[in-house]
Amino acid sequence: MIIKKMNSEIIEITKNQLLSQLFLCVIFSITLFVVQNNYGLVLPIMLFGTLFLYLVSPTISFIYSFIFIIDPMETFKLSAISIIPILLCFTFFILNTKKCLLILSKDKYLKKLMRLCFLFTIYQVVISILLLSQQDFYYLFQNINYWLGIWILIPAYVFIILDRKTFFISLMLIVLIIMIFYYLSFFGVYNFFEIKEFRRSNDDDTLMRFFSFDLRQITKIFVYIFPLFLFFPLKNTFVRFWVVLIGIMVYVSVLFAILRTEMVYLLLGALLAILISIKQFKSVGRLKGVALVFVCVAMVLYLLPTLLDTIIETTKLALKGGALENDESADHRINVQLPVLMKIIESSPFFGGGLYSVSYGATTHYLLYDIPVLGAFGAYGIIGMLIYYSRFIYIFSRYKVLEMSQILFDQFPIECLLVNGLLAYFISMITFRTLHINIELAFDFGMPEFGLFIGVYFGLIKILSEKRLDS
Repeated sequence: MIIKKMNSEIIEITKNQLLSQLFLCVIFSITLFVVQNNYGLVLPIMLFGTLFLYLVSPTISFIYSFIFIIDPMETFKLSAISIIPILLCFTFFILNTKKCLLILSKDKYLKKLMRLCFLFTIYQVVISILLLSQQDFYYLFQNINYWLGIWILIPAYVFIILDRKTFFISLMLIVLIIMIFYYLSFFGVYNFFEIKEFRRSNDDDTLMRFFSFDLRQITKIFVYIFPLFLFFPLKNTFVRFWVVLIGIMVYVSVLFAILRTEMVYLLLGALLAILISIKQFKSVGRLKGVALVFVCVAMVLYLLPTLLDTIIETTKLALKGGALENDESADHRINVQLPVLMKIIESSPFFGGGLYSVSYGATTHYLLYDIPVLGAFGAYGIIGMLIYYSRFIYIFSRYKVLEMSQILFDQFPIECLLVNGLLAYFISMITFRTLHINIELAFDFGMPEFGLFIGVYFGLIKILSEKRLDS
């Protein structure tokens, strides 16, 4: 048994735990290799891997099953059987229902949020029924992640409460493997997935960009947290090293793609996490904190000297389909897609036209992707989006009740930094990440990831709240 002391908390890492993480890495890597050219093996490999890892660790099995839901390298393409990995994520909950319900019942704040999420889920289904549209009802159940994905928050919360260490290390290793495979594909060593090349400008002299939006939010969240793990005091050098490494790998991938706006948004997210943490924790030192903020601000200003103009332009892109200068998609979004979307909104401004109404099948346009804010209102209406946005009230108020402090950070630094990083991410979802406001409503992997983050966030806050009371 290897025993490490991290401040006041003893972390035990046994050989069995190390072996179980090795099993996860091997099985996930084999899965990516095999499934790439043998789609027919997706289901048996998924079932075998989940069952085997469940015998090793239910927490690790959950992380493995979750990856099939979000399909981070777009290799699984489950489509009609996407309900299966969701059910697999609930394996532990189904087999231990009484225990899990007891855990959930102890968090009154989570129960309030779950009621709101349930209301939005019912709203999604009921609107489809009221529309009396066979296409909309079929489309909704064909794309089950849109309305069931958020409920990943339940097993995520339970596993954080029961085994947060295994949860975080497993997720970290999965993301590390994804990034390694991404770079192997990027540099042409082995093509695990296609690296698309394109030009966003009509100018033929512009640099070719590499499509990196394949990377999911479970990878990009490391950009939010790695400065915290780098500059704030941590005795656990193992976690510090790998979080920082993964965060840099993710950010460099966006840098290679020359996605300047995305680069700035990720930096702003990291800066927000730093500011929140500096306010709460004094151990970083005032001089060091000021220097850290200065570096982040300088990088933002260097990347985009006209930051304000760029934010305004990208806000227009999200709100009404505008685009940055020389972007060849601007005319198409303004003159073609926007009129189509406005007709949908005008036909039912309060209740929306349903998910199918803004889909490619109904309009031959990707309205939710290209014009995400208005696209979401077109699908769910003003009432539906008010219900959806209300969940952020519970997310932010839960943090306020926690009363984060330096004493709590000294005892549980990793948990505190993760909570602050997730808080910064949630704030960014409804503020400056204009290109991505409502994007979790557009992509089928968006809601499951959002659910995972909410479960982790509420679970960590519950743990910290109890530890604060005990101390």
